[in-house]
Amino acid sequence: MPVAENLGALGGQLSADDFDQAAVGRLLSDLGDQVQRLANSDIQIEVADKLSQLSVLLSSEGESLSGE
Repeated sequence: MPVAENLGALGGQLSADDFDQAAVGRLLSDLGDQVQRLANSDIQIEVADKLSQLSVLLSSEGESLSGE
């Protein structure tokens, strides 16, 4: 799923009265993987470093929420 679709799905989950914690965790983990792929692409090193940091945070919190 593209980043924009994952962000939309995440927004939908988070705006729900009773969101699915495991689903949010999976979405965060997926976004972390996608952001890491972007960080590994041909971009400026400063941007790649920040994206890598974001990727680690997304993946870590995603794993925590989904129980993986």
